[in-house]
Amino acid sequence: NIGSGRITTFLEIIELFTEFAGYKPTIKPLLHKPVGVHARYANMDYVFNELGWKPKVSLREGMRRVYDQAVKNLAKSNS
Repeated sequence: NIGSGRITTFLEIIELFTEFAGYKPTIKPLLHKPVGVHARYANMDYVFNELGWKPKVSLREGMRRVYDQAVKNLAKSNS
């Protein structure tokens, strides 16, 4: 995935995967830890404007595909 052109927090990604898994954890911030990177963003202006490329798969759909493939691979390795 090159990028969606919008800021995506790690919390958003975690929420997607836990939703796919049907799991609702309580996520507690680690306030005593130093603040690190909490989001990722790639400026896609060049790719969108100069190359004319646009993503065909949304971040949500892409993450869903990753999750489904991981579940499938885990099932294979456990059989």
